[in-house]
Amino acid sequence: MNRKKVLSAAAVCGLAAALALGAVFTRPSGRKPKDDGEKGAEETAFEFKIGVTHSESDADSELAEKGFADALSDLLAGSGENAVFTSTSIDASPGDPAALSAEVSGSITAGCDLLFVTGDAALSAAAGQTKSLPIVAADVMDYPTVLGISPSVWDGKTRTNVTGVSSAPDMEAVLSLLIEATPDLRNVGLLTAEGDAKALLQNRTMEAYLDEAGIPWKEYPLPLNANPEAAAAAEAAGTPLPTLESMTALAATECSVLYLPADCSLTDSAASIGNITKSLGKPLVAADRTAGASALVCAYESPYAEGYMAGVIAVRILRDGYDPGELDILSADTGFHKLYEKSYAEALGRAAFPKSFSEYSDFFSTYDFSSDVDRKAEIEKNS
Repeated sequence: MNRKKVLSAAAVCGLAAALALGAVFTRPSGRKPKDDGEKGAEETAFEFKIGVTHSESDADSELAEKGFADALSDLLAGSGENAVFTSTSIDASPGDPAALSAEVSGSITAGCDLLFVTGDAALSAAAGQTKSLPIVAADVMDYPTVLGISPSVWDGKTRTNVTGVSSAPDMEAVLSLLIEATPDLRNVGLLTAEGDAKALLQNRTMEAYLDEAGIPWKEYPLPLNANPEAAAAAEAAGTPLPTLESMTALAATECSVLYLPADCSLTDSAASIGNITKSLGKPLVAADRTAGASALVCAYESPYAEGYMAGVIAVRILRDGYDPGELDILSADTGFHKLYEKSYAEALGRAAFPKSFSEYSDFFSTYDFSSDVDRKAEIEKNS
């Protein structure tokens, strides 16, 4: 069910400490003070409203919002004026563009000064609703595709009211992870699915790094939605159609290691893919936490840190008057963690991993999601 809520600074998503009343910042050009009828000019209170829209209501989105809110609290404090921060938080059903658009419209109507969005669907909805209100995004991998910007003119800036942080993995670091996980590396199988833009984007980057390193690779398209009638007819004719299972097995047979891109359409099938690769004695390398539970190794980058970086961008827009369209989309330089899954490693006789790796379950049982951000350094750098 869609939910719409307007929260005070002291209540937004339970972040009372992060958004407590009394944060201060320099008034941006054209922003009018809140008239409380009491304070003098030097003590005038100002009020910003931030609309928060998530493509999905999940733990990662909540972490990104917490990082965003903490950055605003950290960087707006101590700038010389009293302020009140209010947030309009909006959640819509995943995969429901109409609901997202309607609720973004509600945020705009509520008088928000900036929209913070996570995920492709929320960004698309927000960009479709306003061409003037600043939009800062996180958990978006391919801004040109989502915003309809031609790759031929893309230079890292949107030239619109949108900016943000790219969630694309650090592919050079992922390649190093892949090499460390595969002592007998000869070639790499890159998994994808038909029409999966996120997987293709990552695979193209990985291919360039593999070519540069002189490592052979092959891309394997895995079918996700086989037509049962067509499959039955093909089986009867003695020419069975490829399946996710058969193509995964083929890739594991032909390659030393398989790579599963981050946040792609194959993520929901990661358990099946991992079971096959493990049974065939081959490593599966995943580029995100979700698929990493079913892989030998995975990369992990904190959504809290990505949200914090987005909050830094929002402050530059709200406090310092930067044009979002002229700000570069930043890479998610948010701390890169290398994890391995114990049962998969044991099945491959790989119980020992370098000290730079952490065991998957152990890591998340103790990990402080805010630990990848040096908040004190960010305050000093952006004050």
